Amino acid sequence: MKTKVLSLFALAALAVSLVGCKSPGIAPGVLRLGVSSGAAYSLLKYPQAAPAVRASAEIICSEANGTNLAPAAIYAAVNAYGQQTPESTLIVNSALGLYTLVWNGYGVDAVNNSPNLKLYLTATCDGLHDALGGVPITPASPMTLRSAPVNKNWPHVNFPQ
Repeated sequence: MKTKVLSLFALAALAVSLVGCKSPGIAPGVLRLGVSSGAAYSLLKYPQAAPAVRASAEIICSEANGTNLAPAAIYAAVNAYGQQTPESTLIVNSALGLYTLVWNGYGVDAVNNSPNLKLYLTATCDGLHDALGGVPITPASPMTLRSAPVNKNWPHVNFPQ
């Protein structure tokens, strides 16, 4: 749990450092990559969350086609879906947290920059879909996981001195 929280804080710190004051210093493609890599890692760890994340991704995509792109409205729409699990909530809220950082980067100009924000929310949606692309809906059999070879000495990292 402590590792998850620290990695989320590290991701948030990275995103904060990339977001400027007047406009975000992060491209929609970078946001998509951040969402997809974070969600893909989480879905590999918690494959049982895939159905709820898939449903939340559809809600986010439909909100991206709407007119109210405020993070509060998107969180409310996602929270209205009653089948969330704790793991899916963590995954979806992390993805929406990156979008919220972009929204906050626009500041008071957020409402006037609706077309730009639509790109970022669509990138969030696409990132979740990218992550879901390789995740089966049902978790792998425990027997399959036990039979996988594990190399406890991996990886060997040698840094130049």
